[in-house]
Amino acid sequence: MLLPRQPILKPVLPFVDKFIKELLPRNVVVITGTIPSAAKKFEINLALGINYQDNAQRSPIAFHFNPRFDQNYTARNTFQNGWGPEESNSPNSIFPFYRGQTFEIKILIAPASYMVTVNDQLYVQYNHRIPYQRVNTLQVLGDVIVDRIVLQDGSSNYSEEMSRPFSTPITAMTYNLAVPFETEIAGGQMREGTTICMSGRPNQAANKFTVDLFFGGQYGRAGNVGFHISVRFAERSIVRNTNINGSWGQEERDMFKFPFEPNTNFKMKIICESTQFVVFVNGQYLCNYRHRLSYTQIDRLRVEGDVFVRSLMFKYML
Repeated sequence: MLLPRQPILKPVLPFVDKFIKELLPRNVVVITGTIPSAAKKFEINLALGINYQDNAQRSPIAFHFNPRFDQNYTARNTFQNGWGPEESNSPNSIFPFYRGQTFEIKILIAPASYMVTVNDQLYVQYNHRIPYQRVNTLQVLGDVIVDRIVLQDGSSNYSEEMSRPFSTPITAMTYNLAVPFETEIAGGQMREGTTICMSGRPNQAANKFTVDLFFGGQYGRAGNVGFHISVRFAERSIVRNTNINGSWGQEERDMFKFPFEPNTNFKMKIICESTQFVVFVNGQYLCNYRHRLSYTQIDRLRVEGDVFVRSLMFKYML
């Protein structure tokens, strides 16, 4: 049985073992090992049973993580009466596994998703399709040599050795996003120290674009907006506000200089501090905005309007 903080050393594959208790948010499954020189693929499954054979009796899999070396990508999926739609790497992502080299994989159970780091760099995020509370088994199969498996329990009394890898900033980046778009805040929620870096270019005939940090609401429609930024070119103003239960508060517009121009590249940085958001554009301070609701409730970001987003990066602490 997989016990919190009790490592399993050099297990024989296929490895199939049950968790002794229900998974909880901030549990972390850590697997270290080596990729054989002739490896083709391996898989890590957070499953709802021990049957890993590819047949009608196969146990459901909440999270299937499947690096494939001939194709240089990692498939992610869920198995429940058949495979669901597969998720794989974006063309700009880096395949972090190399034949003949060691690795360390961490799978963090977050409230809304699994978050996977490889060698301390955030690699993929996978939204739950089956409640993580139903997962009871870890399966490791295929072309991989496993040195160590350990379940970190997420408690405040981690040993220093276990907590160290998640005490450093983790980065998640995506590229060339079609607007409008909406995404989960990396890490599952806004927290003190979260930094959002967005680069892009307003359209040639831009009228306005908006950035919303929010929670609740349906996809494509923001709910409670903790921080609303509206860049308005005709007015050459940047309006900031908060929307609580459908009602907008008092606008803030003061700033030193309007830093955006149509068809001109920009870089925007939004930093969450304990009492306020601080915004920089092209390395210059733009404004600060005091929190009007608890920033820890914010779990999504939405961008829409007359802008092309070249890249979006989250930096945050776990």
